[in-house]
Amino acid sequence: MKIAETPQNLTVGELEQYWLASKAQENEARKDRLTIETMILEHPDANLKEQGATKLSALRITTGVARSFDQSKLSEIIEAFPSELWPFKTEFKEIKAGSDYIEKNEPELWEQIRPALTIKPKKAAFAVIPEKKEVA
Repeated sequence: MKIAETPQNLTVGELEQYWLASKAQENEARKDRLTIETMILEHPDANLKEQGATKLSALRITTGVARSFDQSKLSEIIEAFPSELWPFKTEFKEIKAGSDYIEKNEPELWEQIRPALTIKPKKAAFAVIPEKKEVA
């Protein structure tokens, strides 16, 4: 039942039951949405970018990866690593431009850092693209 169709003189207990029923529908719809999102992400015709936004006809899907480094491994690596090329801040936050440079131009140094790196996909973000209004 739509809330607009709900009688106005309901008891709190009756409203609570409507709320519980609505929440159950919401949870089912959420499960369905998540299943559909997974199906879109895995569909060969979606042609999603590995990183960045991809526009479908009515959806914009943003994908990417999260990079993290094992702090204890970096603590060991830093001792023998050239300090002028170290691509991390003091708290071992990656300086992406620096690690990109090392990965591309200093492969022997990159091999020292690589074991500390973990790459995991970010959760894809889905957003409705508003329809364009035609100007008369």
